Amino acid sequence: MKHPLAIADRFNERGKFGAGTRKRVRAMIPLLTLRLAANIAWLVLAPTSLLAQVENAIIVGTVSDQSRAGVPAATVIIKSNDTGASLTFTTDATGQYASPPLRPGSYAVSATKDGFQPAVQAVRLDVNQHARINLELAVRSIEESAVVSAEAPLVETQSAALGNVRTTRAVNDLPLNGRNFVQLFHIASGVVPVGGGPTLGPSASNQMGVMGGSVNGARPSNNDFRFDGIQSQDTDQNVLVLIPSPDAIQEFKVQTNAMDASFGRNGGATVNLVIKSGSNVVQGTLFEFVRNSALDAKNFFDSPTDPIPQFRLNQFGGSMGGPVRRDRTFFFGDYQGTRIRQAQTFVSSVPIEAFRRGDFSSLPLRIFDPATTRPDPNAPGRVTRDPFPGNKIPQDRWSATGKALVDLYPLPNRPGIVDNFLFNPIRTSNTDQFDVRIDKRIGDAGSVFGRYSLSNLNGFNPSFLPAPALGAGPSFPGYNNTRGQQLVLGFMRPLLTRLMYEARFGFSRLYLTNRGELAGTDLATQVGIPGINVDPTFSGLGPISVSGFRGLGEAGSRHS
Repeated sequence: MKHPLAIADRFNERGKFGAGTRKRVRAMIPLLTLRLAANIAWLVLAPTSLLAQVENAIIVGTVSDQSRAGVPAATVIIKSNDTGASLTFTTDATGQYASPPLRPGSYAVSATKDGFQPAVQAVRLDVNQHARINLELAVRSIEESAVVSAEAPLVETQSAALGNVRTTRAVNDLPLNGRNFVQLFHIASGVVPVGGGPTLGPSASNQMGVMGGSVNGARPSNNDFRFDGIQSQDTDQNVLVLIPSPDAIQEFKVQTNAMDASFGRNGGATVNLVIKSGSNVVQGTLFEFVRNSALDAKNFFDSPTDPIPQFRLNQFGGSMGGPVRRDRTFFFGDYQGTRIRQAQTFVSSVPIEAFRRGDFSSLPLRIFDPATTRPDPNAPGRVTRDPFPGNKIPQDRWSATGKALVDLYPLPNRPGIVDNFLFNPIRTSNTDQFDVRIDKRIGDAGSVFGRYSLSNLNGFNPSFLPAPALGAGPSFPGYNNTRGQQLVLGFMRPLLTRLMYEARFGFSRLYLTNRGELAGTDLATQVGIPGINVDPTFSGLGPISVSGFRGLGEAGSRHS
């Protein structure tokens, strides 16, 4: 078949194809379409290189004799100490070998060759690690083998990427306020914490307590979080879809510089996290963590005579993993429940009783009547006004809407005209989350796995003032629901000795709803502000700023 550009030679002087040429072109179109489809399929389904695995690790090395010469055709066996799975392959003509992608964990690497003593090396692989294990075979004199059982730390010589690994022990043993693993991200080199707790960012999704971090001066939004190789951030608000329980995390790696091309997307750090899988041993955990206001000190602004504002935090759950079929199929699952009842301390300035009657005589400043504005006879080009007698505004000058808004304020419960209202509402948060994972070996080197994770949070964020005043803050008060889901499927199989095919599918969903305390009340219409309560989404009262006092209405926007 001719190259498609050769068709151009068939143009006649009028710029049209001849009759015979049209037949050839029609015959070529199906062939060209078939070839194009084959090329696209190759690009989509092409096998990945052994060096481009997202969270998996690989082992490379050389099997040599005592003279440091490579030993060709030596048998190399890599066996998992967790699942019993083993991989067998041979070294090339120079004695080098490379493993297929391996899950992080503990392994034994052995090499054998006729005429040589077997050699065994124990190794623990971390997330996305490229480990080099060189084995030396001694000439056999008697039946013996050289075994190195200690898992010595390996120096990363196969990659220029800089990173810190947080192992299972670190995740479980280091203190985590609220059991939020993101706090361990902050202790990596080059990371500066930015924001934290349930008030970070302009979104109801911050109820999960997502905390940002600036890496090497980059914006927090430039960081990339991956769970089992799947990008796990909401692309709109750039927050985590869910936060796995520490009992579900096998380990994670914070890579801050020089990541390879398999990561991409962001210019900050990459946090590569692996969810636990089962092994040949049935293992599980049970836990409950409790915090209580009975053990706390008072907030500086709390009342010195009232009891300590309520604070209750309970986190409970467990995990279990083990074999479904020994050496072949494994399961892992975990659950965590979080219940928070935490009193907030809000100090506000609200109008005193005299101000509500129009009596501002207690103020040192005079209030002028705008209706008396006139040119100042003593200062050409300027105007003058008369003060209200006694600094009191007569009732016939009041605005009905203004009076209705002022009546929304609660009466002071502290002395003075500023900072005269203390409010200790209860913030509630109920979270239920779980992970389920199944792993299955296919043949000697193939594998398939699936994981489903769900996190559902129902919470209430109180406002600065009790309803109906509310106080125009803080961000997104009211009833919030944050529901995060993630489904991950993975398939891997060898095609050739040094060629692996891996496919990974991920689906993540973050669903947010926020319903204000005034939803359905049509309060704006009640106080005399028309055109606001036009549908159920806008059925309360928007934020209103009042100079010198706490504002009125709801903050943020209602959305889902």
